Amino acid sequence: MLEKTLRQVLRKMGMRLIFLWLLISVHPPMVLAGGRLDEIRARDVLRVSVKNEGAVTRTEHNDPAHFQKRNFEIELASLIAGRILGDEKKLDLQVFKRRYRLPAVADGTVDVGISMFPVTEENRALVDFSMPYYSGGLAVLQKSGAPIQALADLDGKRIAAMEEKSHDPGGELQALAAAQGATVEIEYVSRFEDGIGMIESGEAAGMVAMHANLDAFIADGHPDYHRSPLLSHEEYAVAVRKGDDDLLAIVNEVIAELKDSGKLATMLAKYQLTEQ
Repeated sequence: MLEKTLRQVLRKMGMRLIFLWLLISVHPPMVLAGGRLDEIRARDVLRVSVKNEGAVTRTEHNDPAHFQKRNFEIELASLIAGRILGDEKKLDLQVFKRRYRLPAVADGTVDVGISMFPVTEENRALVDFSMPYYSGGLAVLQKSGAPIQALADLDGKRIAAMEEKSHDPGGELQALAAAQGATVEIEYVSRFEDGIGMIESGEAAGMVAMHANLDAFIADGHPDYHRSPLLSHEEYAVAVRKGDDDLLAIVNEVIAELKDSGKLATMLAKYQLTEQ
């Protein structure tokens, strides 16, 4: 009796397995798309890591081009939100100090980071990057008529540089100059204004910084200053978490369309961000 019952159970299980196999072969199971885009759409807001310094009020800032860059990047974030959610206002701007911005992207705290992140091998190890939306580099601010036009012109010069936690413009300039056989002395200062003071007093021949910062300073009522041509080159892009390929594709789509239409150039000009 027990043996007969066992045979009946096995026969039923076998029939069920055959039925399941036929069902799968005729109607393969659907693979759910999933991904970051689904999370964003379910949440109905795009979370973006942005600059924090002076984010609420226009307070004094060591970066003269801070507000131009930040406002440009918020407009770019709005366009991305509009593409994903159909509403450019569906943004959750989360403020972090610079050293926390890329980690916030990497661990998924935010969806994207837009904060003039340079596309470097070190940063690529942490996050994935979109196609560049802006390029620039280091330049030297100096009094009009000063002779620094190339790395070779730095030989024997004393140059002021901001002491920054995120990167070292003075050290970068020294390395670039050394590659051209030039030796430059770097004097670090804690504030942009202190570097200007060194130029005014003759203690320094110039001040090195990202070119956009120098352009903003010159445009802000300082026609007696000019900057050198770019002495280095960096590209800046939107950061996304590694593996968020669906989101990265949308970000690249938005940037590519902005470039092709000429709107990206218009946006950069609107915020006085030059690329030369």
